Amino acid sequence: MTVKQEKFCIEYIKSGNATEAYKKAFNAENMKPTTINKKAYELLKKPEIKEFIEKTREQTIDEAIIETKQRKIFLSNLIRDDKADISEKLKAIDLLNKMDGVYTQKVEHKGLNVQKIEIKRTVVHKSVDEK
Repeated sequence: MTVKQEKFCIEYIKSGNATEAYKKAFNAENMKPTTINKKAYELLKKPEIKEFIEKTREQTIDEAIIETKQRKIFLSNLIRDDKADISEKLKAIDLLNKMDGVYTQKVEHKGLNVQKIEIKRTVVHKSVDEK
């Protein structure tokens, strides 16, 4: 992969717009918009470009997500903090309890009560005397 292709990938991940990413990565000043669109689309179809974009996105998402352990440490530190308000501490305790499954929710489920209903149809015929 070239340096410009890598820059295209990074710009595409940032903006989600292949055309704009192409303009930033390549010299596209003298190109028609349709040509830029076509070239950007062609780049996105290349296996090495697809793979790079996918791996970089996954890595970015993984780095952005705070792991459960980190959240628990943060909440525990908040509980121990003498300067924290009591309501903040109680909320942190509540969140930790929920994370650890301390609170259990009991749901009682009763089966469906299905009754068979018979519908009888009565047809009444009236005879008309013709004279």
